[in-house]
Amino acid sequence: WSKTRRMVFLGRSCDSQCCRTTHGGWSSWGGWSSCSCNHATGTGTWTRTRSCNSPSPSCGGSSCSGSSSDTGRCDSQCCRTTHGGWSSWGGWSSCSCNHATGTGTWTRTRSCNSPSPSCGGSSCSGSSSMSGSCDSQCCRTTHGGWSSWGGWSSCSCNHATGTGTWTRTRSCNSPSPSCGGNPCPGSATETGQCNDQCCLTVHGGMTEWGEWNQC
Repeated sequence: WSKTRRMVFLGRSCDSQCCRTTHGGWSSWGGWSSCSCNHATGTGTWTRTRSCNSPSPSCGGSSCSGSSSDTGRCDSQCCRTTHGGWSSWGGWSSCSCNHATGTGTWTRTRSCNSPSPSCGGSSCSGSSSMSGSCDSQCCRTTHGGWSSWGGWSSCSCNHATGTGTWTRTRSCNSPSPSCGGNPCPGSATETGQCNDQCCLTVHGGMTEWGEWNQC
């Protein structure tokens, strides 16, 4: 009995001095990193990590299998570098005239939107506006000038006085006024005397009686 008792005493537990083999387990994946973009292609990648700590391997346990990092695509968060391109020219504006010289200019514009520059792309080179000549749509201010006088009309006589008048005309067409020019100064008609072409009405009158003839 005493021998058996002694053996039990010698075989008592020593768990506190032993570890239990634990194999490693992955944690959940962490959040994705910021997206690393290739703007030449408009594509991008990002990464996320996990740790071998759920649980950590111990007491000779095996480490986690697989990779602690993962790479994914994030193209939707990347822009592709696009350089600006000009649209077609728009229509010409209304003509702005210089009537003193009879010349004019107009403008037309275009936009840097075919395509618009984006994602660090360069803007369009050159000007967004262009000026041109539109002289054919402009008039030059011309003030009116008189033509030469025309011939005299027939003489209108007053036979009671033996006087007469006639008229002549001229036109404001040398040149005609145009493009806001002034009309000709003065009158387009002129009246003159033509007495030498008129006779004075003379009523007949008897002379004195002459001598009697012989009987």
